[in-house]
Amino acid sequence: MEDPADDRDDGVLLQYPSEEFPAPSPFRVTVPAGWRAIPTGDAHLAVGMEAVIDRFRPNVVVRVHRLSRTGDADADLDLMLTGDEDLPEVTVLEDERREGGPAPARRRLLRYAGPENTTLVARRLMIHVPVSEHFADVVSAVGTRTVDAPVDVAAAVDAVVSLRVGLTDEPATSA
Repeated sequence: MEDPADDRDDGVLLQYPSEEFPAPSPFRVTVPAGWRAIPTGDAHLAVGMEAVIDRFRPNVVVRVHRLSRTGDADADLDLMLTGDEDLPEVTVLEDERREGGPAPARRRLLRYAGPENTTLVARRLMIHVPVSEHFADVVSAVGTRTVDAPVDVAAAVDAVVSLRVGLTDEPATSA
């Protein structure tokens, strides 16, 4: 069925997604047994461990942020970190960049004060993905657990955060 708007002489029909307005960059995560989806309206994907550890459910939240393309992937990734200093009693434990290649990335490990006197650790991965001459996406995964979580829980959070951008198994798109 044709859209009646196609016959109008007084305008241009635009649609989403399209070349002018690309869809968000696709990504994939591998979730271990004992984790489940967490429905949420403010993220593209959220998963959490079924078990609660130290009164906290370890979780990973993934969002895709659309930015005007500046040509400077590091500047775009730095922009995404501006909220970190607002976390209570935050300490940056690790901060590393992967420059160049098809998808520059940044990994950061933070410790901060959580609710009910809980100290939390957050692993953040951000991958810069050019999507058009005008836009770039930053695919951001943040995994959170308690500071005293068992080693296997910390490893599971880090594994989920190590997402892949795109729909192929090409290793250059993961970090």
